[in-house]
Amino acid sequence: MVRGSNDLERFGRYGGGAVGDRVEEDAYIVELVAGFLYLPVGIQLLARARRSGGLPERLLGLAFSCWGMGYIGYEGPGLIPALAAVEMPLYHVGRVFFAGGCLAIALFTQRVFRPEARWAAGLTWTIGLLFAVALLWPPLRGSWAMVSIGDLSFWLELGAMAIPCVWMGVEGYSHYARARRRLRLGIEDAITCNRFALWGHFGLLQLAVTGATVPMYLAYETSQRITGAMDALVGGLELLSIAMLWLAFAPPAIYRDWVAEASAETAT
Repeated sequence: MVRGSNDLERFGRYGGGAVGDRVEEDAYIVELVAGFLYLPVGIQLLARARRSGGLPERLLGLAFSCWGMGYIGYEGPGLIPALAAVEMPLYHVGRVFFAGGCLAIALFTQRVFRPEARWAAGLTWTIGLLFAVALLWPPLRGSWAMVSIGDLSFWLELGAMAIPCVWMGVEGYSHYARARRRLRLGIEDAITCNRFALWGHFGLLQLAVTGATVPMYLAYETSQRITGAMDALVGGLELLSIAMLWLAFAPPAIYRDWVAEASAETAT
C-alpha cells in the first residue's frame, strides 16, 4: 500500500449526444437507465460521506451523481418532449456534469492511491485544465451546436475523460497484484483484494465507454443520427460498470462467499 494513505486503506463520459430529432426512436433509453442508476449510487455515497466525513466517499458520490445528471441532461429531451426547445443547452450542461464527474474520479484516484506524489497532483490539474479549455472554447466562440469530431475541443475533452479511466484502471490492477501477494501471506482479506480488481475492471469499462464516443460521433456526422445500436453499446458498458461498483462496495453475501472460496482454493 502507499505509505501514509489512510484513504487507500479505507478504499480496501462519456456517452450520449444530442437527442430529439437527432436520434433514432428510443435510442436514448439504455443510457438514460444508466443515468438513473448512477444517480442513487452517488447520492448514497454522499450520504455516507456526510455521516463518516470520509473524502473518498464524498468524491465518488460526487462523481457518480454528476454522471447520472450528465446522462439525464443528454437524454432528457428524448423522454420529455417539452425540453426539446432547450436540447442544445441541456447537451452542454450534460457535458459539464460529465467533466465534473471525471475530475472527481481523478481527485479520488490521486488522494487515495497517490496522495504524496507530485506527478499525480500535476496530472489532476492537467485534466481540469483540459476540461476547462474544451468546455469554454465553443461557447466563447458563440456556438451552442453539438461538438464536432473535427474540433480540437472534442479531442481535448475526450483526452480529459480517458486519462482518469486509464489511471484508475492501472491503479486498480497494480494494487490488486500487490494485494494478491499479501493475500497469499495471510495479511490481506479476500474481499479487499477483489475490490482492487473490480476497480480496475471499472476503469477499463469506462475507457471503453469513452472510446465508443469516437464511432458514435463519426456516425452522427455521417448520418446526423445517433443509432440505437450505439446507445445499447454505451449504455451496456455503463450498466456493466455499475455492476462492478455494486460488487465492489455492496457485494451480496453469495458473491462474498464465492470470493472467499476462490481465494482459499488459490492459496492451497
